Amino acid sequence: MSEITSEKQIRIAMAEQGITTISQLSKISGVSRPKLYKMFRGESPYQPSLIRVARALETAPSQLIDDGVPFEHN
Repeated sequence: MSEITSEKQIRIAMAEQGITTISQLSKISGVSRPKLYKMFRGESPYQPSLIRVARALETAPSQLIDDGVPFEHN
């Protein structure tokens, strides 16, 4: 079963890092905007892209996945 990303979880992680736009996230992570838009739409991400986004957001890739479990935000 493919994992899908959660826009809400990505946006929370972006806010924690002071990143307000997909363009900023693209520049920091090195992931193209089209790939990021796909992640935001919940499409199954390419694993290396997910890892780069997670590193840029200083979080674990699993925190960006919609696994049906509510995201705990500290």
